[in-house]
Amino acid sequence: MVSEGIGGAGIALVVFMNHYACEKLEKEEGKKSNFITNQLLTTKNIEPSITVDWICGGLNYQIEHHLFPQLPRHNLSKIKPLVEEFCKQNKLPYISEDFVTCFLTIEKTLARIANVYKKIKEGKE
Repeated sequence: MVSEGIGGAGIALVVFMNHYACEKLEKEEGKKSNFITNQLLTTKNIEPSITVDWICGGLNYQIEHHLFPQLPRHNLSKIKPLVEEFCKQNKLPYISEDFVTCFLTIEKTLARIANVYKKIKEGKE
């Protein structure tokens, strides 16, 4: 149970950092966009390093993972430069932040959500 709990918490942290602090598209806005742009706007990478790659198990390459979901995780780092170059050439966003920045962004996002909840709760009482 301890192993599964720690592993699950680690995966949850990576997923939070790669997804929850990203732009959210309204349904109609998402329908107007294409697959690649949707993936680039709603996910971000955690900057790679030996430690981050090991801790995240390769899921810090979330953009590449979303664009190529069948690609084995150990190959995601190999296509990262190709995806970055494609985005640069086509003026598409490619968001990649260091681990600490991603973590702090999540903290800010959760604090903002908590404040909205607090205001709603205060308004009802």
